[in-house]
Amino acid sequence: MGGFVGYNNGTISKCVSSTNIYGEANGVTNSQYAGGFVGYNNGTVSNSYCSTTVAGSNYVGGFVGYNNADILVSYSVGYIAGTNWHGGFCGSNADTLTNCLYCS
Repeated sequence: MGGFVGYNNGTISKCVSSTNIYGEANGVTNSQYAGGFVGYNNGTVSNSYCSTTVAGSNYVGGFVGYNNADILVSYSVGYIAGTNWHGGFCGSNADTLTNCLYCS
């Protein structure tokens, strides 16, 4: 789940998202890969921004839930809540973050 895109396998540049992501079903938080901008990133994201509240279970991040590629010059403002593998900008990172920022 992502505020802009759930799964990215291409290029996203100069985009903005302002939304809230709540990965809950019947009051139970059970979602994975929840991000304020991208849920699961396998492509390139650059010069992008989101303002969000994100809640989920695993891989929860203010900008991206799980990053497996490049994110450049991007930032997120908001609040995140997760059970496992959660972080302000990204829930889990397996690649490159360059000039990225998270503010709560």
